[in-house]
Amino acid sequence: MTKNHNHMVGFDLDQTIIYSKRTNFPDKTPITCVEIYEDAPLSYMTQKAWETLGVLMEKTEVFPITTRTEAQYKRVTLPQQPRYAICGNGGILLEDGVRNKEWEIWVNGILEQNVPVKQILDFTINEFDVEWTKKVSAPEDLFVCIVGKEGTIPNQKWVEQYTQGMNEHGWTVSAQGRKVYAVPGGLTKGAAVSKLKNMLKETSPEPERFSVYTAGDSLLDASMLEVADEAIHPAHGELHKHKWSSSQTRTTTNKGVLAGEEIIDWMLNQVS
Repeated sequence: MTKNHNHMVGFDLDQTIIYSKRTNFPDKTPITCVEIYEDAPLSYMTQKAWETLGVLMEKTEVFPITTRTEAQYKRVTLPQQPRYAICGNGGILLEDGVRNKEWEIWVNGILEQNVPVKQILDFTINEFDVEWTKKVSAPEDLFVCIVGKEGTIPNQKWVEQYTQGMNEHGWTVSAQGRKVYAVPGGLTKGAAVSKLKNMLKETSPEPERFSVYTAGDSLLDASMLEVADEAIHPAHGELHKHKWSSSQTRTTTNKGVLAGEEIIDWMLNQVS
């Protein structure tokens, strides 16, 4: 099958197309393990989603775009290795599994315009580290990630206070279950999708017709949904909770793992 180079399809991973072992999987729905961590299965897709994704990856350029680090992303197995994958919330471009050096230069330029990550990390630990916190880190030195202890999530007041503190430094915040992310201004999935689009348009046979389709569930995904020609988000997650919407974004009918299946079906229809 010859790939169509007039499209690119990007999707977030966790809670968009892959789901952790904590997910309530529908009875009698065949599932496929897509991630092993410390010799134990960790993340899954439905078997139908896996098979449909394989067809989609044969038809067009498909790229995961995730807040995961490179190492965390490489634990995930997809039907085939995509040519491009974006990790670190836009901070890392893997091309055939190898970091793109020109992309790193672009990202360093963004980071230089922001309050340094180390300063935000220290500020977070000194001003906002609380009892529910298990770990505070700066993955890949790109952003700050706060992980709560098992079974805990930050209360809304804490999230609002932390968001205000980060906004004053020009950073944005996303709360996803027991994880809270603080990200420097300009380091967005939307900026990353736009940059990759410009790269791929150069090799498109009809650049004026080049289309982008994206999917994601969190506020960190909102920017990449906004820059797409058409987009979709699941009927669960941070975007759904906040009733986020845009003119080109639709919401799935299903929730949970079946929403992931629906998203991949929708993407295949867009490029067929």
